[in-house]
Amino acid sequence: MKFTTTKVLLGLLLSTLSVSPSFAHEGHDAPGALPSAPHGGKVKEAMMKGGKKSASELFFEVTYEDKKLTVYPLVLNSDAKEFVAAPESEVGKIAIRVKSKSGEKKLSLKPASGAFEASFESKGMNWFDVYVSAVHKNESKEAKIHFEFN
Repeated sequence: MKFTTTKVLLGLLLSTLSVSPSFAHEGHDAPGALPSAPHGGKVKEAMMKGGKKSASELFFEVTYEDKKLTVYPLVLNSDAKEFVAAPESEVGKIAIRVKSKSGEKKLSLKPASGAFEASFESKGMNWFDVYVSAVHKNESKEAKIHFEFN
């Protein structure tokens, strides 16, 4: 009886260690888990409402320079070693808003080569959060990217 119980417990343990498709892409927030940002900005995975995972992954890279926020919709390449531009046909209804201690502001985005740009003045701010939302493969997703200044 002891041998059978041990065998069953060992089988259960080994089956939980195998990678299940629902957990295959966990851990993107761990340092070094994602490739580097291709444009030198900050990258965050877009999640469905409530932080739910999706079968399809979408990432946003945001850069801030010269009073301009630039948003790059990205996906991982087939071997997950680098980011590539998300196909335009898969991403729609992109919106951006910025929140800081002084309030929240919705910004207008203009298409730019493989990206979207918005004018934004951060004068006097120590920090701000950029919320980027989009519809990706018929799912509404959003990412929050934090910028902080010394």
